[in-house]
Amino acid sequence: MNCPMCGSRTRVLDSRHFDTPPKRSSGIDRYKAEVAKRVGWYTSDWVYRRRVCPSCKKEFKTTELIIEDLDQMCLIINKKMNDND
Repeated sequence: MNCPMCGSRTRVLDSRHFDTPPKRSSGIDRYKAEVAKRVGWYTSDWVYRRRVCPSCKKEFKTTELIIEDLDQMCLIINKKMNDND
């Protein structure tokens, strides 16, 4: 992945699967519930990565989501958005 600040290639410092218990209480269960409430679906195929840019030294986090059926997910999200209007 490229750095959003300078565009250089980044390096992964740490990766954690979404269902891995946090080292300290971080509200992960509340976050899962909030995601499910907002978009109407939930998958456990999330990976958090902590990254660093060797050029500008900025650190940032990414969340990667593996989606098996993108069309189905888009339909669910569009329906939720239309229901909220």
